[in-house]
Amino acid sequence: MDRYREHIRLPGFDYRENHAYFVTVCTGSRSCIFGAVAEGKVQLTQRGIVVEQCWKDVPNHHPFVELDEMVVMPNHFHATIFFVGNDVAATPASPIRSPAHGPLSRSLSAVIGSFKSAVTRTVNQMRPGTGQGLWQPNFYEHIIRTDRGLNLIRDYITNNPGQWAQDEHNPAAQSPVPFDRWLAARGMGDAGVAATEATLP
Repeated sequence: MDRYREHIRLPGFDYRENHAYFVTVCTGSRSCIFGAVAEGKVQLTQRGIVVEQCWKDVPNHHPFVELDEMVVMPNHFHATIFFVGNDVAATPASPIRSPAHGPLSRSLSAVIGSFKSAVTRTVNQMRPGTGQGLWQPNFYEHIIRTDRGLNLIRDYITNNPGQWAQDEHNPAAQSPVPFDRWLAARGMGDAGVAATEATLP
């Protein structure tokens, strides 16, 4: 089973909270339609350029979001993102209530869903029908809780094109290294928490 189709959100965590997040969004069927890697650099296709442009436009639609590091890869997209000034997080008097359909307003899932829709819409405007099945239904996220975790993930994103041969999303990778394993090898737990680290504000 593709892990991006599973329910992978942290139970009980309010994804509207002001945190740093690492997100990965993959194309449908892991098709390499956003570009190709040559000599450690990504050469983007027109659809890859649309992904980059739509991501940079996210704060114009979600003013509580600040963008950080990002990279568009041949069949996926990585980014770090900050929620700041988002004052709708749950309180004891106002617990989390999932809507009947769709993600909570102003949540990470809502932001990513809006971004994916913008890319699909723009691609379809360029060539009708080419946006169908563009994305996998879900996305991967990692809550960043420490400065060290943030800096490690920034390095991971920056160096991702140069590591394409070992990338877990590369269909031709011989010995892929999953992100969780990569992070664990650097002393970080599943939620990016290390007991000796100072947590992010």
